[in-house]
Amino acid sequence: MMSIELYQRINTFNTPAMASLSSRYEKLLLSENHSDCVFLVGTSIFRCHKLVLSAASPVFDAMFFGSMREKDAIEICDMNPKIFQKLIFYVYTARLDLDSDSIEDVLELYYGAEKYLLNDLIVGCLNAVKQKLRFDNILPALELSFCINLKPLIQICTHFLTHCCLNDVQFMTYLKNNYFHITKDCVKAIISHNKDLKSLIWFVFEWCHHECEYLGLKQNDCELITEDLQLDLSKLKTGYEEICVRIKKLSNTVERSYYKACRPFKIDSEDFEWNMTLRSDRFISLLGLIIKSRLKPLSRGVADDATVSSNEYRENLQIEIRAKMAVNNETGNERVILQHIVDKEHTRYNCDLNIVWDDAVVLSPDAEYRVRLTWQTNAFGAEYPCSLQSDEVDGIQFKDITHHFGSIVKGLKFLNLVV
Repeated sequence: MMSIELYQRINTFNTPAMASLSSRYEKLLLSENHSDCVFLVGTSIFRCHKLVLSAASPVFDAMFFGSMREKDAIEICDMNPKIFQKLIFYVYTARLDLDSDSIEDVLELYYGAEKYLLNDLIVGCLNAVKQKLRFDNILPALELSFCINLKPLIQICTHFLTHCCLNDVQFMTYLKNNYFHITKDCVKAIISHNKDLKSLIWFVFEWCHHECEYLGLKQNDCELITEDLQLDLSKLKTGYEEICVRIKKLSNTVERSYYKACRPFKIDSEDFEWNMTLRSDRFISLLGLIIKSRLKPLSRGVADDATVSSNEYRENLQIEIRAKMAVNNETGNERVILQHIVDKEHTRYNCDLNIVWDDAVVLSPDAEYRVRLTWQTNAFGAEYPCSLQSDEVDGIQFKDITHHFGSIVKGLKFLNLVV
């Protein structure tokens, strides 16, 4: 029997010692020396060691040393060789690198981790799924999640769909142009896992029309498909409007810390636009900007509108947000995701101007976004107060690229999508 002293020494291994042990097991796996069990996965053969596998998994332990122990080569029919190899490698080394794997591969590895009760691998796969979910893979991930019926995975995927997709106009646009067909059973499961059915109305509406095309039915036969779902599609517009209102009420405001005043930014024929970049460490839904309004001019002529007081002016500017598209890990072209116009808005001089748009845009943690403010010629001569401000607030990075010193952008209005 192992002594208490020896047990304590084993459990106080430092990191280099553990790494060395991992390296030894890796060499044992690769060399196939002393292997005593064989797995057949497709056309691939894996020679392993019963004791190592049994120590990691109670399923393997029962497979090799239980009353119904396997004696011959074990055939694995529900995993592909690449994923099974990654699972076995984790068992031997406790190392996991899923950065370059597709979400489909991660989902299959998660299935294997659940099958063999590898708890640490389950956690690693679920964390990787959270990081990899996007507009273009959420529906395939949902379909597969419900197919293998694993609750933790279903919870993560439905949470992402609800908070990052259903309330966002970008996802609606993406779905119209890049639709992925899911089964009616999957749609029913999504509905059953979503307490707020109103946010699902437009999604189900879109699915129904594609289902008609998929089944070769006419669009006026859509009700035949939706009767089984028990949703009233006539409430589509009302439900969507309520979603937009709710998003605005739940919005957060973040402002950069003020450090020092700088020379004002003056609008003229050479400087009539402001550019900055944004990065977020999480998924957020961007609802608006907070910028500084104009400095009150020292002398003022006759107002162009009798309703505008001497303390106010009419703000006119255009806001454009572009997502920087990465190609082969390098920044490539930019894609416009928002255009918003502030048209003759009554604004007080030298105060905060809160700009909110109707259609929120989702910022992804793996992308950089450029914000561009432009003014027309009627703004020439106007000055906006500039100041040095913090570059990061609450995980959101600001980088002003128009001027070297100072900024007119104070902060953002946004909604956290994943918590």
